[in-house]
Amino acid sequence: MASDFGDEAGGELYSWMLRIGQDAGEQAMRDAAKSLAGALRNLRSGAEHADELAPEETERPRWAKLDMAEIDALPDPSGARRALSERMNDAGVAHAFTDDAASGRSYLLFRTDDAPRLYSCIDELLEEIGDIADSVAGELARQREAERQLGTDGRDNALESDDPDKEPLEKQAEYARAASEQLERERSGGRAAEREPRFQENRSK
Repeated sequence: MASDFGDEAGGELYSWMLRIGQDAGEQAMRDAAKSLAGALRNLRSGAEHADELAPEETERPRWAKLDMAEIDALPDPSGARRALSERMNDAGVAHAFTDDAASGRSYLLFRTDDAPRLYSCIDELLEEIGDIADSVAGELARQREAERQLGTDGRDNALESDDPDKEPLEKQAEYARAASEQLERERSGGRAAEREPRFQENRSK
């Protein structure tokens, strides 16, 4: 479950993978997790470079931006963004996502002096991705088994409802009584017809 991962970022990552797995299957979920890991590694490289541009103590804070194109190419990219943003919030990394209308790209803005904390956040997510993917795979397997069992039970119930031998004993007894009464009525009707007097026609001579 998403709540098993201790913080909002882990929960968001779990929910993101689970949605992909439910929509497209386990392999698609694992492929997305692998792609996310690659995108995060590239973001980390950019953050390390930004760290070199951090201002001196006497200078105003500088801001850097990282291209989010790889993350935006993932299935349900907003879910992946939320996981990263929640982890950065927990670490106190000031940041924002912004869109560049001219290029059509989106960027992650952050202060260069927060770069070490940013790539620490990314390292943590990278460590968690594999375990979360395994947990999601287990949940998907449980859901498949539950659906299979539900389908089996439904078919069994349908077969039982169509099988006369599966009728409750009370119903079977009721049918038997009705059939017996019907036979008795038919026999009684036949005997009455045999006892009916026959009138002979008297012909006058």
